Amino acid sequence: MAKLLAYLRLCRPSQWYKNLLIPAVGLFSFQIIDLLIFSWLILGFILACGISATNYIFNDVIDAAEDRMHSKKKTRPIASETISKRNAVIFGIIILVISLSFSFLLTLWFGILMSIFFFTSQLYTFVLKRIILVDVLTISINFILRGIGGLLLINVYPADQLVWSFWAVFILALFLALSKRKFDTLCLETQNSSSNIRKTPIYPPKILDQLIILISGIFIMGYYLYVISTNSTYLLLTLPVATYLIFRYLYLLYIIEKAPLSAKTPLKDPGMILGCITVFILFLTIKYLESFGFT
Repeated sequence: MAKLLAYLRLCRPSQWYKNLLIPAVGLFSFQIIDLLIFSWLILGFILACGISATNYIFNDVIDAAEDRMHSKKKTRPIASETISKRNAVIFGIIILVISLSFSFLLTLWFGILMSIFFFTSQLYTFVLKRIILVDVLTISINFILRGIGGLLLINVYPADQLVWSFWAVFILALFLALSKRKFDTLCLETQNSSSNIRKTPIYPPKILDQLIILISGIFIMGYYLYVISTNSTYLLLTLPVATYLIFRYLYLLYIIEKAPLSAKTPLKDPGMILGCITVFILFLTIKYLESFGFT
């Protein structure tokens, strides 16, 4: 049982939530009520999780030596030698072959896209994550690939919403990636750097702060423009909550400078959680009611 749990930890299921963008496409394109489409999206999500698991496994194999010198990552299955590199690679290849094979069986284009997703993730692991700015841009691009994967499975999506969706996913992912870099920098400044080896570039604090403020402004302004472009009076109700979420996140991001915590702390904040649930329910309720002519 312990060995089985170690292999499960190796796949990092806690990170699979990122692949929820695939079924989210059906939710926001009003196709989720179709049982067949829903089944395809869930299967696509599972296959994307398989590709993600493979990426994490290969990443841990490459970074095993560095992870052993890290205060937290040294407990990972490969770094702690609970699982050998050889067994991890074999396990990863098996998951990869199964995931890609079923991806191509779903649709040819979904299989091709999942192959691209795997390739860009490996390129990030070996090269791109060490190049400043390119690292966060690659993370954002991978989120867009997930969204496109969902579109390929349902093959239906209004063109104007498609543009806004890609923009929103890219900017939000970029904002969160830059925020993560800021937390990493703060933790590096307050902890023993020799025990926390960096695998990603160190951003100059002033430039990082400017980029975060710039991207957060672009995101909230873009959402305002989207709501205005829909000519939906009811969607205006989401603007105060969306604005609060950006302000709250920035507040948590910068107040932690005095007491650096985990990079996930803002996302666990009760105010952030309540705000996200509120804007999510409001947005979907209004859009679905409008799509069925109830408003």
